[in-house]
Amino acid sequence: MTSAATSRHFTLQDQLAFAALSGDRNPIHVDPVQARRLLFGAPVVHGMHLVLWSLDRLSTAGHRPEALSRVEAKFDSAILVDEKVTMEPADIGTGAVGVRLRSARRGAVRLRFAFDAAPASWRNPGPPAPEPCRELGSAAIAAAAGSVPLGYDAAGFAALFPALGGLAARQAAWLLASTRIVGMRVPGLHSIFTGLQASFDPATTVAGLDYRTLDWDDRFQLATIALSGGGEGQATALLRPAPVGQRRFADIAAQVASGRFAGASALIVGGSRGLGEAGAKLLAAGGARVTLTYRDGRQDAERVAAEINEAGGRAATMRLDVTAPDRVPAMDGAPFTHLLFCAAPRIRKGSADFDSGLSATYAEVFVRGLEQLLAAAEPHLAGEVTLLVPSTVYIDRPEAGFTEYAAAKSAGEAAAERAAERIRTGGRKVRLLQPRFGRLRTDQTAQVGGSDGADAADALLAVL
Repeated sequence: MTSAATSRHFTLQDQLAFAALSGDRNPIHVDPVQARRLLFGAPVVHGMHLVLWSLDRLSTAGHRPEALSRVEAKFDSAILVDEKVTMEPADIGTGAVGVRLRSARRGAVRLRFAFDAAPASWRNPGPPAPEPCRELGSAAIAAAAGSVPLGYDAAGFAALFPALGGLAARQAAWLLASTRIVGMRVPGLHSIFTGLQASFDPATTVAGLDYRTLDWDDRFQLATIALSGGGEGQATALLRPAPVGQRRFADIAAQVASGRFAGASALIVGGSRGLGEAGAKLLAAGGARVTLTYRDGRQDAERVAAEINEAGGRAATMRLDVTAPDRVPAMDGAPFTHLLFCAAPRIRKGSADFDSGLSATYAEVFVRGLEQLLAAAEPHLAGEVTLLVPSTVYIDRPEAGFTEYAAAKSAGEAAAERAAERIRTGGRKVRLLQPRFGRLRTDQTAQVGGSDGADAADALLAVL
C-alpha cells in the first residue's frame, strides 16, 4: 500500500537518545557547540536514525518489517536537528517500498526497503561498551579493517521506535552497528555517512559486524567500506574537513609592527573563531588590550585568549548575545578605541526562490543585532573610535543562492552608517570601516575537500 506523508522534527534530545542507543556519539550529531564549526554549522540527524524512523512509520502504515531482505539508503543531503522532515513513501513492487525524506531547505534522503520471511532467532546480548571517536587520516582510512560487536539496549530501541517491536533483533543491531562503524571507526571523527546498501541472510546468526575499506578515493575524500556478518553490504562515507583554524598568534605577530596598536582597547564581537579570532590576534599583536565575546563557544574564546596571554598579550573573554540586548553585560575597564563586529549566524546557500526565513535569520544579527550592540556599547567608547563591520563582495557581485545574505549585509551597512552618525553627534570621532570582503578561510567557507579563500588576518591587516 502507498502511505500518506508524515513529518516530524528531530530534536537534540532525540539525537542524544539515538547516540546512546547506537554508540555513534560523533560530535557532528550531538554537540551543538562543536557542530557550529563543522561543515553544516549545526548538529546533523544520524542517517541511520532516519532509516529506522522511516521503518517505524512504515510499520504503522501497514508494512510489517519483521525481516528485511535489503536496505538501500542514499543520504544526498544532511537533515539538521530541529528542521521539519517530511517522509513520502510509495510502493515500488511486491514486498518493497521506497521512501523519500525532505526538509524545507534541503534535498532528499532516498531509502528503499525489501522485506522477507522471519529470520532465525538471535539473542540480543545488550549494548556494547562505549568507545572513543577515532580520527583517521587518508592512509589509515585506506587500510582500515576490524569488527564491532552487535547488540543494543532493547528498552531504548522500543522507546525511540515503538512500532518496530517485530523487526528482527539481529537486523536492528546490524543497522545500529553500521552507523557506529562510520561515525566512530572509519572515517570516524570527520565522517559524513553518504550511503548504504545491505542484503541480509535470515538464516545466519553472528555476534559481530566486520568491516574493511574496499576503496579510498583521495581526490574526493570518499571511502567505500565493505560490511559483512549476517548480511553483506557496502557503506560510503566522505571525509569532511576539520574545523578551519586561524593562524597562530606568533605568526600573525610577525606581520604587525611593534606597538602598532599600543594603548588601544578593542571589543571583538564574535571573537571565538574565524574573522573575529584573527582580528583579536592582530590587534593584540600590535599592543592592544582585547576583549573577545562569544555566545556559545566559550572554550574557543578562552583558547584564543590563552594563546594571546601566554605570548605576552592582553586578552579577556565575555559572553554576549547580540540578539538579546537586555542581557548585554557591563563593560568595565578602559573605553574601547576599536570595535570589530564579527558576529554571524551560519551562512548557507539558499534556493532559487527568496527565503524570507533565512533573510530574517541574517537580519536578526547583521541589522538588529548590530544596532543593539552599538547602542549598548556607545557609553563605553573612547573619544576616537574605529568601528569595523565586515561586509561582503556579494553586494557588488551577486551570486545565486546568496541573495538573502547580500540583502542583509547591505541593510547592515546602512544600519552601521546610522549608528556611526549618531555616535558622532555625541561628540566622538568615528572611523567606520565596512570592507566588502570576498571569500576568506573560516569555518563558514569549509567544504568537503578543503577550504579556499584569502587569509582572514591578512585581509584585516590591509584594512586596519
